[in-house]
Amino acid sequence: MVSMDGTITPAEPAQSIQVVSQVKPIVVTNRLRSNKTRTGFRQNPITQAIGAISLLLIIGVVVSLMKDNDGTVGPVDASTSSITPVVSSVPAAAPTKSIVSEVDILASVVQVVTECGNGDSYSGSGTIFVDEFHVLTSNHVVSSDGDCSIVELFVETIERIDSAPIRTHIAKIFAIDEEADLAILKIAPIDSFTKTLKAVNVSSNNNIGDPIIAIGFPGIGGDSVTVTSGEISGYTNYGGIQWIKSSVSMSGGNSGGGVFDSNGGLVGIPTMVGTAGAENTTDCRPDRDTNSDGEIDEDDLCVPVGGFINSLSPVGRAVDLARANGLKVAP
Repeated sequence: MVSMDGTITPAEPAQSIQVVSQVKPIVVTNRLRSNKTRTGFRQNPITQAIGAISLLLIIGVVVSLMKDNDGTVGPVDASTSSITPVVSSVPAAAPTKSIVSEVDILASVVQVVTECGNGDSYSGSGTIFVDEFHVLTSNHVVSSDGDCSIVELFVETIERIDSAPIRTHIAKIFAIDEEADLAILKIAPIDSFTKTLKAVNVSSNNNIGDPIIAIGFPGIGGDSVTVTSGEISGYTNYGGIQWIKSSVSMSGGNSGGGVFDSNGGLVGIPTMVGTAGAENTTDCRPDRDTNSDGEIDEDDLCVPVGGFINSLSPVGRAVDLARANGLKVAP
């Protein structure tokens, strides 16, 4: 209402008519207007009639929409709604970032698969090394043992960061260094593979405390490529080799993959060799049935316990292996 001094004071709202429903209540409220408007409305019969008819029509539409089949008013059944949810048939777009610490994951990181004579297969990780025709991995990834007599080696590459690698190359052992647990594979594309692979750079210097990342296919990381980070925890000498201690979280499938510095330089290769010496393995335990034999035992990939101090074979040893076998490694 309007006071004598011209101040407009909101009037109290009239009683609301509310329809109870499971959906959001529809409230019809008669709002009081100014005295002039209210007076004009009452003094004009035609206006009154039009207003009353409009109000009745609105109420009738609301009630009819909320009626059940038996004619009673009830909650709206969402299953009979004419609104059809839209389900997108467009596949999710691939993540756009594929370069981490200057490492081109799609072009430089691979999975190494061994096929055994008994039909079993095992896998590890690897990196493109020296040129697009060679892969650096761990010797134990591609060596026969009591569980697997290897008959074929394959390399799988990545098309999308969020997808499992696909088989694209056949591989042969080119050179090995058993003491440092290293192997270089010679690869050849299968069928019409045309993607250009890219060799990783080699780190020229690393120090204790430097940040590093591991890129590969750990057994506890699912099928797609996984990146974990940590630091160089220290060094240890054994058998004439300076092993690198690392705090990066890794598991069995990381073996043979790459560990890189912040500039994308390859620092070391994850290995089974423990920091206490070559006769010990990194402290880890299996926590799930990774080989699908129905049991969780020592045959499954293990998970590091009691902290993450994993051993790396130094990249300098891999460079020496490549040069000793006639490959030219950029300084």
